[in-house]
Amino acid sequence: MGRRKKTDDMGQNEAETGSSDVFSHLTDASKFLSAEGTEDHWRDVHWVYNNLWVKGVSEKDAPSPGAWFWLMDCRSDKTALDNFRAYYMKLAPSRKELDERARRRDGGESVVSLLKEIEGVLKNV
Repeated sequence: MGRRKKTDDMGQNEAETGSSDVFSHLTDASKFLSAEGTEDHWRDVHWVYNNLWVKGVSEKDAPSPGAWFWLMDCRSDKTALDNFRAYYMKLAPSRKELDERARRRDGGESVVSLLKEIEGVLKNV
């Protein structure tokens, strides 16, 4: 029974070429949409959440190399998936926060529309 090489035991060339199990799926950063270096952790986590069970997702669809790694890790390892789910639930905004965000995105348009509706009703009273 052979032992798996620890990352610390690998030579520089092995780490770069991905000849160990840990680095067997290295890919070129240019395959990612956000390879320019922008970081948006919540975007990445949410992207993984939305793509866990989607067929045909590829590296080029991922917003970052980290998001792609996370998706592949969750798909290949139940413990990673369970850890991701727990992490996602801790990060996910509450219903109250989502409602507040929706109100802010609205820009007050619904309030203006509601006021006009009230004004119209009051004119007819």
